[in-house]
Amino acid sequence: QMLPRTYKAEALILVDSQEIPEKYVEPTVTTAMQERLATLSQQILSATRLGKIISSLNLYSEERKRLAPEEVIELMRKNISVKAERGLTRERAGAFRVAFEGKVPAVVAKVANELASVYIQENLQFRERQAEGTSSFLEAQLQAAKRQLDEQEAKVSRYKIARNGELPEQENALNAALARLQLELGANQDAINRNEQTKALLENSLAMAQASIDAITKLNSAGQSAAAAAVASLAQPQRRRSQSIREQLAAARARYSDHHPDVQALRQQLDAALQTEAAEDEAARKAPEGGIESLRALPPELAREVLTQQERVESTRTQIALAEREISRLQQEREKMLQQASVLQGRIERLPLREQEMAALTRDYEISKANYQSLLQKRLSAEMAADMERRQQSERFTVLDPATVPEKPYKPRLPLIYVSGSLLALSFGAGLAIARDLASDVLLGEWELPPDTVVLARVPRIRAGHLGLSPEAEA
Repeated sequence: QMLPRTYKAEALILVDSQEIPEKYVEPTVTTAMQERLATLSQQILSATRLGKIISSLNLYSEERKRLAPEEVIELMRKNISVKAERGLTRERAGAFRVAFEGKVPAVVAKVANELASVYIQENLQFRERQAEGTSSFLEAQLQAAKRQLDEQEAKVSRYKIARNGELPEQENALNAALARLQLELGANQDAINRNEQTKALLENSLAMAQASIDAITKLNSAGQSAAAAAVASLAQPQRRRSQSIREQLAAARARYSDHHPDVQALRQQLDAALQTEAAEDEAARKAPEGGIESLRALPPELAREVLTQQERVESTRTQIALAEREISRLQQEREKMLQQASVLQGRIERLPLREQEMAALTRDYEISKANYQSLLQKRLSAEMAADMERRQQSERFTVLDPATVPEKPYKPRLPLIYVSGSLLALSFGAGLAIARDLASDVLLGEWELPPDTVVLARVPRIRAGHLGLSPEAEA
């Protein structure tokens, strides 16, 4: 009756699984149950939380009078125990027990139920905080990834604008444009050759007409010096120098490109010869006014022939001028096409370099894009998990067996104490008797001797009164 009685009440808390299958919504709280339970215990058994429970339930009223607040809180910590129960698998705890020990049965049950409620609330808040923290962290990472992706997209866009016409995906178009331009160059060269041939024929025709006029004037040279002088002013007995230069230029172009030094020199000579001949033609056009008057001295048939040849000369010169202008135009077009071909060829030659640069930009862009898409998917999953936590459809604690008021004390265990005391007293008495017997150093009889000991004599018991000794001497 002198030992204080201690009562113990415990509440069984079940760990409910997530209601929604994990293949649809993956939880963001993946901490092992043992670790989470240890973390919750550290929070719940903190001095602040236990102090509030002690104040609200008015616990340890006597102890608070003689102990410091820290000692009272430490005493309550010793009276609280949390034990995990194994579930269907060994790796995961399916339930745990929260127990509290105290002197008053009703208070013990109330405190145990209060602690179970605190564990449930703390678990909900812990999971919700962790889910929302994960979602916020992923949102910040997603915004940073989006900024990086926008920068990479801007770099790719600026590069494509700056290198338009030299991009790797434009290789086929560049090759097609170059091939088309080469065909146009061939057609242009053919047109130039045709016009030069036409011009050569016209110049031959012009030479023939002038030779005809010269022959007519020579036949009538005996008495018609004035007419001969007029006709001679319109005729050019020898072939023009520009025609010879054109033939040389055509032969050079057939062998070399337009940028070859020989071709350039021949073109300069041709331009100079054309200027000289143009000046001579202009002088010849002004001369016939006096010559026409002199044609009257010729016979009518010869005069008509001379006029016909003069008209032929003028027409041929006009056709030659048109041919020269067409050749000049074709040559200008050829120069433009050659420049375009040079530009296209340069772009095609720079394609491998552009491809390397584009590959570096594209690689960084693809990495940023993949990172952004991954973070976007994770953020969506985290938001769904956070919403699931707010709806309390995730893994949670529920009270399976609330604490009841204990009827029997947990400590002391009286039957065990009684049995232990009886056994201890019996052992102590037997040990004391044996020790006393060993301490007397007296041989009680021959039965205490070994079996093979030979007894030679026996001494009878002699009382002290027969010998006149005192009882102390007998002892």
